[in-house]
Amino acid sequence: MGVKSKEQFLIARDPRSFSVVGNVSDIVPVVIGGTIMSLEMDDRSITLHETVEIGKKPYKINKIESEVVNGKILYNCSTVRLTKSSLFLLPMLGGTRRLYMWDKLFVNAFINADQHQDSICLLYRFSGDTIFLKFEQALKKFRTFKDTYDPSPYFVMFVFDVPSNYTEQFNLFVNGKYSKFSPEYKSKIMEFHSFNIHGEMAQILFQDEKRRLRLQEELDAEIEPGSELLSIIDIEEETFNPKIYI
Repeated sequence: MGVKSKEQFLIARDPRSFSVVGNVSDIVPVVIGGTIMSLEMDDRSITLHETVEIGKKPYKINKIESEVVNGKILYNCSTVRLTKSSLFLLPMLGGTRRLYMWDKLFVNAFINADQHQDSICLLYRFSGDTIFLKFEQALKKFRTFKDTYDPSPYFVMFVFDVPSNYTEQFNLFVNGKYSKFSPEYKSKIMEFHSFNIHGEMAQILFQDEKRRLRLQEELDAEIEPGSELLSIIDIEEETFNPKIYI
């Protein structure tokens, strides 16, 4: 479902972003210091920090980027990128992306949200659909389920304790020691996300030499063999901030 603005269309990509497609040649991007601040159209504009409603769902815009697909330009407007918690911690709860409605309603994961610290906090877009209501009840039956609350009428947060058998893996995550995860948990991460064994996640978990050399060149800095190949988490990014989403 999308929103039409003359010959431009706003199409939801995922729960965190949407694209402006169609006759984008008529759009004038306003760029300041290399950052796209707004997209000017004939009958409207889209600006940073504005909230746009698509299919009755609000998207707060914190970043606007251009992209060329099949020789045609389009603009992507996003609220936020996925946190490291989404990639590394969600597998602790079991299942796969599909089970957690990853592409439909899942927004992001955090280790801190309001009064909940060192937890697994999952932010979703609220839906009145029967399937989501059943999903909500299923999550509440998880052994590690702790709490749920609504940050706004459009979002719902589910909070879980870190499973006791993953306490060590959680601490490694917090300290940026991704390659030190147990072999079993590395496999669990790969399976949960259906990641390719030759992809970026595998290169991080298994300290791929080609990635180390590439990062060394990109950063113009010496990276010792055996170093972690992904930055340690930023606690602010892994903590739910309603101002970013609402």
